[in-house]
Amino acid sequence: MPRLRHFAQERVIGMLQAGHQASAVSRIFNVHESTILRRRRRVQDTDSTDDRPRSGRPRATTVRQVRLILLIHLRDRFRPSTQTAAEIHGRDNHWISDQTVRNRLRENGPNVRRPLVALARLTDIAGIASNGAEHAASRQYPCGDASFGHMKVASSVGHHVSDSQRGHQILVR
Repeated sequence: MPRLRHFAQERVIGMLQAGHQASAVSRIFNVHESTILRRRRRVQDTDSTDDRPRSGRPRATTVRQVRLILLIHLRDRFRPSTQTAAEIHGRDNHWISDQTVRNRLRENGPNVRRPLVALARLTDIAGIASNGAEHAASRQYPCGDASFGHMKVASSVGHHVSDSQRGHQILVR
């Protein structure tokens, strides 16, 4: 059976306070009736739906350090976790491991994946060598004609564009 999340625990308490039977609430949330009764008893004892603290080793990083790790990796998506671990001290001024950085990113942050190996540019596939100026001109899409290596594409319908390398004229319809 699924574990009740925090928002579901609060809904359970609200339904019990509204007068619903524990058995009906347990059927709605697909949990055993004893789970609902334990939640009710815990709220009566502690006035809170929060989980009790668990025993075990304290976390190596604080919440503030986790936010810093996320911010660093959002700014530089391809940054290695070893570099981040070398720069951030954990709780009590101890070093944290690169695995801790990866764990915190997995728990809290964006999906971290290896960088995509991109396909070659269209001019490279066609076998045409392009210099930096031609490549810069191919990036100007919004205004005017856009150049794609050996081709020119018109930005308006019915506009004639000459292909300088092949001597052709293209009518865009």
